[in-house]
Amino acid sequence: LGASPTQWEKYLYLFVKTPLGLQNLLPLIPVRDPKLPPSLYEMVLEKLLLHVENDSPELEGDYLRFLRLWGTTEGLSKWCDIEQTEQSKKDLEYRYTQSAAEYLQPPSKSTPTTSPVRKREGSTSSQRSATSSLNSLFSLPSVSSRLKSRLTPSNKNKTSKRVCLRALAYLSMLSKDTPAVISYFLDCAELEPDNQPEDLIMSNNLKANMSESNMYITFLRYLQISECVEEIKGDRIMKMIRLVGCDVAGGFFVEHCVSIETKATNTLTVKEVYTSLKDSPSSLLWFLTLIFVHKTELYLPTEKSTFINEMHREHLRLLVEAQSRWVRGRKERWKIAPSVEPPQPGDFESPLMTFLRTILANDKGGGIRSDDARNCIEKERRKSNNAYILPRELAYVLSTSANLPDAELCVKLYLENCSSVHLATLYASTHPTKKPHLWNIVVRWCLENDRLSNLLTSALLAGADLAKLVREIPDRAKIKNLKKLLLESIESYRSRMELVSVASQIGADDRDALVQDLAKEERRGVRSEHLRVRMIDDDVKVVAKDRSMLGRSRKGRWSKRSLLV
Repeated sequence: LGASPTQWEKYLYLFVKTPLGLQNLLPLIPVRDPKLPPSLYEMVLEKLLLHVENDSPELEGDYLRFLRLWGTTEGLSKWCDIEQTEQSKKDLEYRYTQSAAEYLQPPSKSTPTTSPVRKREGSTSSQRSATSSLNSLFSLPSVSSRLKSRLTPSNKNKTSKRVCLRALAYLSMLSKDTPAVISYFLDCAELEPDNQPEDLIMSNNLKANMSESNMYITFLRYLQISECVEEIKGDRIMKMIRLVGCDVAGGFFVEHCVSIETKATNTLTVKEVYTSLKDSPSSLLWFLTLIFVHKTELYLPTEKSTFINEMHREHLRLLVEAQSRWVRGRKERWKIAPSVEPPQPGDFESPLMTFLRTILANDKGGGIRSDDARNCIEKERRKSNNAYILPRELAYVLSTSANLPDAELCVKLYLENCSSVHLATLYASTHPTKKPHLWNIVVRWCLENDRLSNLLTSALLAGADLAKLVREIPDRAKIKNLKKLLLESIESYRSRMELVSVASQIGADDRDALVQDLAKEERRGVRSEHLRVRMIDDDVKVVAKDRSMLGRSRKGRWSKRSLLV
């Protein structure tokens, strides 16, 4: 075909009839040498879109790629800066250097050589920038009108609508119509499946990742470069989360969310996102947990405020309800409360437990106190009327109380609702004031429920009072592997004592060495060139005769070094 536009037109009409023929010819269509009539590029785009709508949805990416390639070089260059992929860079280079002569060159797997035609016909950067915004190979208004004609309620083809919206967003980018770009992209959210943020939260799989590359992530990068992040407000925030997915939206929020006091350009405040997501409890819970995990400095600021207190209380309520639904839906205990002793490596803390550990331990814990958390959890347990709903979380809240009834209830929750002798043993053996009483409760319960073997294992790990436990074992009680467990406990106790003794000796040696070093530093003089010269010139002979003015070294010898002090 060479550089003949007539021959290209003839064979283009033949190849566009089938998807396979069109797909094979697309990379070879010239864009510079020769430059074909705009109607031919528009015809190829229209045929390609028809194939996408009817029988070849996999050509959707090719349609968008060649729409960008045949548009203005200014838009393609900007897209290359935003997307930052090798393909977009190759397309931009192809747009500037394509020539008919390169079709005659044999393909090479090594570094491609530059033809003489490229060197002769290549334009300078100043020439490129002068015409880069006006050199589209097709008519932008014509293609836009054809795309808009497909966005009607009668069109039920989701693939067609998605391609048209993406294409119109790019064409609006070429005309620098930022509001239209945002509108077209966010309209694509209605065509995407709903996210399941609760699954991500309950599986401790919250991510904040924008390193992937697709058109929706490129849209977010466009917002950053254009400094119009503030345009994503209200219901647009919910659409954006649905559009790009929770992982990518999480990366966007982590990067651009700031506190109320540090509002700046191209940012969003936590309060703006919180207000926008209030009508969607699952999305709001996802956002609050995301900020809690990845931006703790925003979630737990140094100063209290009414909004922070409200946010913490709402987060607690949503977490309690979501975790209760999660457990009821699966009809199983949470993995943090295993029936096997001790907990296995696959066990992990629930999001609510992590939240309680952090928020209750913080001295500026916002609007949440232990009593508030206890009331919220107990209300949910009464509503569900199930013993396996949030027992570990309620027990943790009770463990912060100094009252004996609360401590007894905590042990009962660990033993009966959590089925965890290990957790009950740990709590009873570390209680500051009621340790003997709680230990008696644990031993009595294990004797009544035939769990002495589990108690021996847990007591071994917790360092509890084994002598007390052995005395409580009733006569003629049958405990499987009792002798083996006791021997292992004694051996473990001896090993621990040896480790403590060795660690104590090491600590004592380090302390002695440190004291010696400090004493040596105190006796060491400070050198001063001015002082040394003056003393040598004037006073050295006189001072040297008076040995009482000289210091002694560690070996008892006279030290001239101390003379310099």
